[in-house]
Amino acid sequence: VVVLDKKVGTVKKRIAHAEGEIAKSLIPGQPVAIVINYEAAGTNDFADWVMSRTWDYLVLDESHRAKAPNGQRAKAFAKFATKAKRKVCLSGTPMPQTPLDIWAQFRILDPHIYGSSFHRFKNTYALWGGYQDREFQGMNPLTIQDFEDRMAAVTYRATADILDLPEDRDAERICTLSAKAQKIYDGVAKELYAEVEDARGRSKSVSMENVLTKLLRLQQITGGAVNHDGGETVEVDTSKSDLLQDILEDIDKPVVVFAKFVHDLDKIKEVATKLGRNYGELSGRQNDLNDDAKMPEWADVFAVQIQAGGVGIDLTRADVGVYYSVGYSLGDYLQSRARLVRPGQESEVMFYHLVAAGTIDEQVYRALTAKQKIVDHILDVL
Repeated sequence: VVVLDKKVGTVKKRIAHAEGEIAKSLIPGQPVAIVINYEAAGTNDFADWVMSRTWDYLVLDESHRAKAPNGQRAKAFAKFATKAKRKVCLSGTPMPQTPLDIWAQFRILDPHIYGSSFHRFKNTYALWGGYQDREFQGMNPLTIQDFEDRMAAVTYRATADILDLPEDRDAERICTLSAKAQKIYDGVAKELYAEVEDARGRSKSVSMENVLTKLLRLQQITGGAVNHDGGETVEVDTSKSDLLQDILEDIDKPVVVFAKFVHDLDKIKEVATKLGRNYGELSGRQNDLNDDAKMPEWADVFAVQIQAGGVGIDLTRADVGVYYSVGYSLGDYLQSRARLVRPGQESEVMFYHLVAAGTIDEQVYRALTAKQKIVDHILDVL
């Protein structure tokens, strides 16, 4: 097994190293496996090298990372596939947003299964509506059986009972925003505008120009903060951090807390410190994982920015997970859960979802649940 990681050097040095190892394996006739990360595999130098020979296998671990139909990564691997005798895609979340995420992965496996046109594929199997009929509304009941049959023909699902994984449970914990925070929230939700006081007591505007910014601001506010137009983050509420403290006070074992925003991470750290717990973090600004990508033994409360807490890490030291805040990505959400519910976990896992009553928190969880139901329906036939 030849691992072409950063320790080997540049992509060109990795290719040279791989060539040397392949040459050495030819003498005793020993099979060799080349392992490389997605980012390096997508470079022109590596692509040219892959396309210069024939391979027995092309294996994509976490294949959903090549799900974008028009993405450069998906296109590159579709080309690689033409040079491989057999192809294998592995993923715990093959459909992280909708069942349509399957198409690019199946184009790699065998483009004949769902065809070579994503436009034809999506119009055959999905229903569309909303703005300019561009929003996915669900699977077409007239063609879903054909969709499932084509997938089932070449797909194997390792279910929880096969993996011998422990059960997991979910519970919502509800908090109510303060009157001050609720006023700001309502202003943003209804008028796309609100006023807040900065750290010096000066009035600052919170305004936005599009729906995406609005959704982000609303999610921020439920966590107790908001960015005003000057760019400063202002704390407006402590309801959710108080709720987190209530939960942690009753738990005397390691806990993983997932969150979306930096301010959320700061509040989690503040709560952990207040309770005398050792705090660790995995985010865009900090990485306290062990060298083997596991939750460190010294951490009592380990905060994970949900966008960073996906594949390749092991958080099974904890059997309690708390969702302080999440995004709309079903893939990020399911992958985060799978960091605790995975081989190596010996206990039942409990997930707490912190929800600010009457806010976007409720909509986010409903959206994730609805997406998951569609995906689960497809996977149940495998």
